[in-house]
Amino acid sequence: MRDLTGRPEREVAAERARISTEGAGARLLALQADDGRWGGAAWNRGWDSTMHVLMLLRDLGLDPASDQARRVLGLVRERVTWQGCGPKECDGHVFFEGEVEPCINAQVGAVGAYFGQDVRGIVDRLLDEQLPDGGWNCEAPERSTRSSFNTTICVLEALLEYERAGHGAPAVTEARLRGQKYHSLHRSLLRLSLLIVATRYTDRQITSEIAAKAGGDYLPPGLLSEIGSVNSDRFPCSLPGEIMLHIAWEYLREGYSVLNRELGITLAESCFPVKGN
Repeated sequence: MRDLTGRPEREVAAERARISTEGAGARLLALQADDGRWGGAAWNRGWDSTMHVLMLLRDLGLDPASDQARRVLGLVRERVTWQGCGPKECDGHVFFEGEVEPCINAQVGAVGAYFGQDVRGIVDRLLDEQLPDGGWNCEAPERSTRSSFNTTICVLEALLEYERAGHGAPAVTEARLRGQKYHSLHRSLLRLSLLIVATRYTDRQITSEIAAKAGGDYLPPGLLSEIGSVNSDRFPCSLPGEIMLHIAWEYLREGYSVLNRELGITLAESCFPVKGN
């Protein structure tokens, strides 16, 4: 479907119509059981559950108005519950009521909104679970008070899909914008952390100007001024250690681009330090 970006609407519709009758889309639709489920569960860790398949069908672009979509969603709505797939108190929940974890509920909310189902209850719950830093975390509030990248992205997709479905409300939009700000800030911190760690093991220095280029417009000015000049003997930026665990290729790629352009540090030097222990 991405190859059809900018193409006339009739071409997009014609290609989209093939999803339910050809290829992976048709195969996934055919695998639904009579009880409405895929993989024998509303959700599981095997990535073949009802929730996971509906996410795939959404990502493939299955037309919600198609007969096939209406049929499979009808079965899910009428027959699938969370029995055995989550906390006991959720056993009686129908599929589009969700369970308790925001990362799972967000994905259910996203597919529900996309396919025209009533997910208002899920959205209301997600709004109530937004953390003070603007994001969401499945381990909050008992085991964590900070947000999770993955959970926040899931919720942002759900809120945006809900708005696109015509259910926009000031509270939903406000929560989504706060979540986007959280994500943008920490995305910038990830890129900045890569710069700082890399420069610890080279003869180059990172200045506040370079840090600003790496971090974009979302880093607090006080943090940039604190950085000043960083070399292998100084590490003044108190970024959480676990932040490095979340660095994905997207951030690495952008970080390396800044490293190479501003400091002449290569990918090899970043991965295999040439100075220090």
